[in-house]
Amino acid sequence: MSSGGARFLGQLPLHGGWSLLHFSDPEPRRPLPPGQLAAVTTERGRLTRPVYQRGAGTLALLLEPPAHPDALADTAREDPVNLSYEPDGGFEVVPEPGPTLLLGVDSGLGAILDLARRLGEPPLLVIVGGHAGVPATPRPSRFLTPRLPPEAIAALPQLEEAGIVSRVALQEWRPGCFDEGPLALLRRYLAELADRERAALRLYAAAPESDLDADLPGLRASLADVQLVEVPREHR
Repeated sequence: MSSGGARFLGQLPLHGGWSLLHFSDPEPRRPLPPGQLAAVTTERGRLTRPVYQRGAGTLALLLEPPAHPDALADTAREDPVNLSYEPDGGFEVVPEPGPTLLLGVDSGLGAILDLARRLGEPPLLVIVGGHAGVPATPRPSRFLTPRLPPEAIAALPQLEEAGIVSRVALQEWRPGCFDEGPLALLRRYLAELADRERAALRLYAAAPESDLDADLPGLRASLADVQLVEVPREHR
């Protein structure tokens, strides 16, 4: 783990109680893998989330609701914080990964959105959602994906605008969203594929700790590769 002095630059509210936490980058020249976990430590506690975006000496972490972490409770704009990068805390992306699926659940969403921007070839599908919702208003996708349930038509706008196929899966009913959660939608999609199609797929997933434990053995047995970034569940 490496660490360094950083400054808290503010919190930007987003849709649905999500927010972006902005910090100065303690190591702006250091290359970071997609989904790199960053830990922010203050006297009040520790917050670990994937780096969502980076640029011009700053970085941002995407924070799910509730958007008031104890670690930053007494931290004002420009206050110093300790920011460290977790070892092995990101995805290893091969130069030509072949067909890929991306899965972002709750606190892991920032890692998957970072990865989706940085893949050389667009993934076949990005599934996002969970209990916390998503940080933008879902909208009907213009991309038809026949192997998905017909009711699952809602996409994340920023991925849709980038030409990336996505679907929003929540744990409750919302118009156009799959309402059994992201893992159930992943299972439904994979079940529609032939064995040889599944065997060629790479899955990149980011989720709260232990969320994928029951599914991992089967996924690793049937897919070409599975990479998982596990994010601490609590941020308070």
